[in-house]
Amino acid sequence: MNILLIGSYNGQDSLGDKCLLRAVAYRFRKHLRTDAEIFFHLHNPSEFKTELSDVPVKANQGIQTLYWNLHGQLGRLRLPEMIIRKISEVTFPIAYNTIYKTYLRNIRKNVDEQLKDCSFIFIFGGTNFSKQWWWLNIVPYMLTAKLYDLPVYFGTQQYGPMLEEQRRRTQKFIKKHVKDLRFRNPACFRELGYNNAFDKLTRDEVFSNVELYPNSKVRSQSNGRKNILINYRGTQDFLLENPKSEITRLGTLMNKLGKSYDCDFTFFSVSGSTFSDDTEAIKKLRQIVSEKHNFQILPYTNEFDLIEKSKESFACVSMSFHGCILAMIAGCPAIPLSSGDYYDHKYISFEQYNPKLPIPTVYLSKELSENEYLKISEYFDKFDVNSIIEERERSNHLIDSFYREILGTYNLIK
Repeated sequence: MNILLIGSYNGQDSLGDKCLLRAVAYRFRKHLRTDAEIFFHLHNPSEFKTELSDVPVKANQGIQTLYWNLHGQLGRLRLPEMIIRKISEVTFPIAYNTIYKTYLRNIRKNVDEQLKDCSFIFIFGGTNFSKQWWWLNIVPYMLTAKLYDLPVYFGTQQYGPMLEEQRRRTQKFIKKHVKDLRFRNPACFRELGYNNAFDKLTRDEVFSNVELYPNSKVRSQSNGRKNILINYRGTQDFLLENPKSEITRLGTLMNKLGKSYDCDFTFFSVSGSTFSDDTEAIKKLRQIVSEKHNFQILPYTNEFDLIEKSKESFACVSMSFHGCILAMIAGCPAIPLSSGDYYDHKYISFEQYNPKLPIPTVYLSKELSENEYLKISEYFDKFDVNSIIEERERSNHLIDSFYREILGTYNLIK
């Protein structure tokens, strides 16, 4: 009678991952029988006592914690990382049924008690399936399903870009364990071995949850001096293409916006400073952007504060996917910043989140042309919140049907 959720939120203090967990858990609880439990596995369950105390799931450490422990212990062998990963994966089932019955036995006991009565695993998240995170996240998720022979569903998320071995092994796992799945990006079809899966294409879980995040029915900030929200993940160099030149190009864009709208800028973060200090770039941008435009910082808190600030803002420019989404929910037009293959893949077809007025993307890998800038300003000026509302409602219906179909298979609907 249990269901297990596993997502990309694993204690790295990510606003987007927290939003996704909240949106997924909220929707399942809405349809789920009251006598069924929802469990969520993550590395640090103590975080649920504060920021996520309202999420209707029971949080525990899971197999990923035990797997990371084994990987860390084997790391003492000082072998190449790829060899350690292989040894960890091959030996984990043996360790799970021997060593971990004594060592870290409480985690092992909790997992066993939850999964022996589990109906299925629902894997969701932002970027679990991208090459940077695949080894740490997807391998233990696959081990969880294999050890307990559980059916798996993939929620709407991003798949890729992946390395060839990751792609091959993901496709193999899908054939054996995955009963159904949803995509948020048609570029991901190939990553999972699909030629055409438009019937499985929905928008992001947060964007689509109109009950948890109600629609703003008016265009944001119609009066007063304009404010534009800015997010740039400047400390994540391993995700970015060329941070030094990108800062200059972002500063140039801000100067152009400032000239057109005589605005101020508010910087916001989508991660805690332990993972990515998104405000670190401010000092460099202050040297580039005209002093006529004031800089402010929105403290990193939660998505509800960002939504409220977005209602007071004229527009948003964000490297964070969910930074864009939350602004749009608030009735604030948002355009994404892209950098390198990780972000380029993320934002393929993002323009269709607003079908009536396609959303432009800023590629920081190249100089912004005057024509591209005109498309950005035109998008901000012509933005109509009703188009976003219609698309959110459409996608909400699609995801709701997906959840009900899953729960109906296991007689778990209220």
